[in-house]
Amino acid sequence: MYPSLISCLTSLSPEVRLRIAAHHGLREAEPETLARRLTDPAHLRSFVRRMDPAEREGMDFFLFQVGEGVCAESKLRERESILPVSPSRFRIALVRLRRWGFLYGLRRRWGETVYWCPSEVRTAWLNVNRKGSPLLPPATGRIDSREAGGRGVWHALFHFLVLCDRERIPLPRDGGVHRRWWKKLSSEMEEWEEEFRETPWADRQEPASVRLVRDLARLQGLVRERGGALEVDPARLDSWLSLSWEERLRRLYDLTRFRLLEGRPDWDALVRLMEAHRSEEWVAVSTLLKEWASLAGKSGGRIQGEALVRHWLKPLCRLGWIELASSPQGILWRWTPFAPAVCRAAAEETGMVQPDFEVLIPPFFPLDKRWQLARFADYAGGDHFLVYRIGADSVGRARERGMAEEEMIALLEQLAGGGIPANVTAGIREWCRRVGRISLRHALLVEGDDEELIDELELIPELGELIAERVGRRVLIADANREEELRDRLKKLGFPPRQEVKPRKPGTDTEERGEGDAEPEGFTVENRYPDLTEAVPGARNLPRMWTSAIRSYHPATVQDMVRKAIQLRLELRVKEKDGTVRQLIPRQLENREGSWTMEGVDGGRRVRIELSRIGGVQIRLPE
Repeated sequence: MYPSLISCLTSLSPEVRLRIAAHHGLREAEPETLARRLTDPAHLRSFVRRMDPAEREGMDFFLFQVGEGVCAESKLRERESILPVSPSRFRIALVRLRRWGFLYGLRRRWGETVYWCPSEVRTAWLNVNRKGSPLLPPATGRIDSREAGGRGVWHALFHFLVLCDRERIPLPRDGGVHRRWWKKLSSEMEEWEEEFRETPWADRQEPASVRLVRDLARLQGLVRERGGALEVDPARLDSWLSLSWEERLRRLYDLTRFRLLEGRPDWDALVRLMEAHRSEEWVAVSTLLKEWASLAGKSGGRIQGEALVRHWLKPLCRLGWIELASSPQGILWRWTPFAPAVCRAAAEETGMVQPDFEVLIPPFFPLDKRWQLARFADYAGGDHFLVYRIGADSVGRARERGMAEEEMIALLEQLAGGGIPANVTAGIREWCRRVGRISLRHALLVEGDDEELIDELELIPELGELIAERVGRRVLIADANREEELRDRLKKLGFPPRQEVKPRKPGTDTEERGEGDAEPEGFTVENRYPDLTEAVPGARNLPRMWTSAIRSYHPATVQDMVRKAIQLRLELRVKEKDGTVRQLIPRQLENREGSWTMEGVDGGRRVRIELSRIGGVQIRLPE
C-alpha cells in the first residue's frame, strides 16, 4: 500500500514543509497541522478559486484517472495527447500541485519517479467537488430477491489462524500451500470460487478462500514463513487480537479494498462516493453510476454497471461488507451494519455454555477471548450465534500445549457471565487428568568425568543460580536458557567445558520471513521542493528571440521552431499572412509533395496549417 498523507509529510524536511505551508497561510509546518489544512474543506474551496484550468485538470486527472495508484511517465504521455490544455502547461500544473502538497514524488527502488496523490487528499477534494448531501438517493419500490454475504472475511481469517496455530502448514518450493493442506483448509472455510473468479485471489489450483486469508494474514504480519512452513507470529497475533472490532474491521476493509482496486485504480473515486454514503439504505447501481458520472464529468472514463457488479460489488458482498438485491430498478446494494462506512457492530454480549458441552457466542464476541476458547473447543458452525464444542480431544490438545483446566473453566465462566453447568466443569477436569501426567522438557546437562568434580561444582556459590538439580553421581541439570552465561562462568572459575558440535535442525537454514518481507513498500518519498523548470527541462536552451514575441523567420527556421515545440510539447503562437493569430499545440510536421504542413490542436479542434501561410511565429513558454 502507498504512503498516507502524514507519512509523505513526515518524509519531507522541515524546510520543504515550510515552503508548502506558506502556500496555505501557515507559519508552522508540523505534519499533523499541515495535513489538517491540506484536507480542510473550507480552505480547499477557497484555494480552488485561485487555481487555473490546467491545475484543476491535473487534480481531476488524479481523482478520476489515477485514483488509488501511482502515475508513471508513460501514463502522463498517454494523457497529454487528449488534454484540453497544452502538455507543457499540464506539466507545470503538476509541479505546482507538488509544491502545494497535493501531489508527491515517489522514487522506485530502481530509480524511476512516479506521482502519487494520497487518499486523504483525494477524499477531501471529492467532497469539495461534490455538491449537496453525501448520501446517495435511496432506491424505492419492491425488492424481488436478496443476496446476503457470508459471515465475513474476518471470520474466515480467524479460522485460518486457528488452524495455522494448531499445526504449522508445510509450504512447497513455489511458496503455495500443499494440495493436501489447501483441501483441508478449504473444507473448513466457505467456498468463494464463483464470486472471486476475476479477483487477485483467483487461481487455477489453490482455492480463492485459502489464497485470500493467506494474503490478508501475510499483509498484516500475522503469519511468517520459517523452516519451510507457515506459522503464526505470536507477538503480532496478540496485538491483532487486542484491537477493537471497529479498528480491526477498518484494517481488513482497507486491505480488501486495496487488493480489489489494484487492477482498477481509476474506480477509486466511485468507491469513495460509495463510502461517503454512511447509511444502510438500499441504493441502485444505476443511481451510483449516474452520481459518479455527474461528479467526474469528462475527466472520468466509462464504467459499465455489469463490470462494477462482477469485479467489485459481488466480491464485496461475499466478503461481508455489503448486501445485494434485485428489483425493478436493477441491482441494489447497501452496507452491512459492520462495514466501516456504517460501523454499527453489535455491542459486546455474553455467551452461553450448554450442558451438552456446546458454547454459543455472538459473532462480535471479543476476539482475544474467542481465541482462548478455540484453544480447547472446536468450531461447529452457527448463524446468529457461533457454536463451539468442547470434547476430550479438544481439551487434551489444549492441555498438551500448556493450558490449565482452571484457565478453561475461568474463561467459560467469564464468557457466560456467571456459573456454568456442573457436568461441563466435571468433564473438563476429568479430560485434563488424562493429559499431561508425563512432561517432556529440554534440559542442559552438565556432565563431569568423575563424581568428585560434580561435588566441587555444586559447592561453588557463583554457579548456584544456574544449576537446577543434580541427577545421579556425575550429572547436573542447568538452565538451558543461560548456557552461554554458564559457559563463561565455568571458564573464569577454571573449568572450561569441551566444545560440543550441535546438530543442525532441519529447515533452520531457511530465512525467516514475516511482515516486513510480506509486502515491500518499494517507494521512498522525494524530499525536495520541485522547481518549475523541471516541467520543461529544455526550455532554458531555446533562443530568447524564439520565445519573446511573434517574429518572421526564414522557412527553415520556422521548421526548426515547430520541431522544437513538438519535442518539448510547448504551445505556438502563429500569425498567418492574412493577420489571423492562433495559439495552438503542434502535434505533427510533415512534407506533402514539397509543401511543409503543421498539424495541431487549437481550442480543442484539430487544425492544419501550411508553413508557407505563416507570417510570424513564437514559442510560448508556460508561465
